[in-house]
Amino acid sequence: MRNTSKGSFATAGNKASEIIFGVNIPHDISAKQVGRYFTPYSDGYPVHIQLLTLLMDHVFRQVLKVNPADYSVILSLPPFFPDKIAEALHQVMFGVFKVRGLFHHPSAFFVGFHQLFAKAGTLGTGIVVDLGESFTHVVPIIRSTPANYAIRRVSVGGATLTCLLGSQLAVRHFNMQDEPVLLTDIKEHVCYVSGDFQADMLHARAIAPSHTVTVQLPNYMTTRQPRFFRHGEAGPVDSAGQPATVTGQSFETAVERFSVPEALFAPQDHRIAQAGIAEAIIDAVSVCPEDLWPAMLSHIVLVGGTANLSGLQPRLEAEVRALAPYGLAINIRTISNPVMTCVEGMAEFAGSSDFVASVVTDEVFGQFGHGLAAKRFMLY
Repeated sequence: MRNTSKGSFATAGNKASEIIFGVNIPHDISAKQVGRYFTPYSDGYPVHIQLLTLLMDHVFRQVLKVNPADYSVILSLPPFFPDKIAEALHQVMFGVFKVRGLFHHPSAFFVGFHQLFAKAGTLGTGIVVDLGESFTHVVPIIRSTPANYAIRRVSVGGATLTCLLGSQLAVRHFNMQDEPVLLTDIKEHVCYVSGDFQADMLHARAIAPSHTVTVQLPNYMTTRQPRFFRHGEAGPVDSAGQPATVTGQSFETAVERFSVPEALFAPQDHRIAQAGIAEAIIDAVSVCPEDLWPAMLSHIVLVGGTANLSGLQPRLEAEVRALAPYGLAINIRTISNPVMTCVEGMAEFAGSSDFVASVVTDEVFGQFGHGLAAKRFMLY
């Protein structure tokens, strides 16, 4: 189970709490006039175990319509996962849901089992850059196994970019910082990674049509989604290139489109005392055996939702090439659906003999408890 669809627990006035699950959470919250809502996750970790238990029960019973006691479960958890949270999670899976077996590893481990990664000609060796919601992990993979000692984390993820976009729009246009899902939608449609930051800045300051996008905000009565209009010489145009009329609340974006994703490469510009993802890749490679450097740098895979940002792959490749040792080939690619890459790798792993040998069964957990599971899942 991977957190590809968010789940929230909503409270509307005196109404009983209910689970809102799926991709339409912001619209459901607006339609139901929800006063407060909670999510089991905070900063990428499932810190509210009771809420997570209710959410998992909803997934098993209502979404998948299965009895978890009849199955083994595979979970994707981030690197450096806190041991106490993992222990609580083990107790929930074996104690509450009575699953037959459990296996969890970082998402990069399952990406290593993805057919496009495993068959790349480098014997399952490479680097997975997981651009998640709360942070970015650079995970070297050596023969389909994550090198734990070389994992590097950059505390910039999709949520960080959303917050930065919200703060910039609040100064120039509207304060939407209480609407993170709306901001995420705007970010995914208008933001891109600049290949030449100074040139793009000059064009944006000149209000060049090619760099300007008008955003029409939803009113949640007749429209529930924001609309986006590119600019021609005469102003906003629709998808067919014809002049468009923008109604309701709207604003133009230009500089924000490419300045926000720069946090991936220069977090220190936003008071995050860390190196960017290009430096993290080189640092991770430098602590691995030197004879593996060519295979790793020639096989870098981007996964996660932020990997969909336009222009990220060529910009990151240029940044890494500038820092890498002379003569080593750099090859960075994004698999067609980076959000589902981990899930597809899970399916590959579940059908392999490695899963049978690695899973912790309910009998084994009953005898040896969390300690054995933590060692098996490389938490120590």
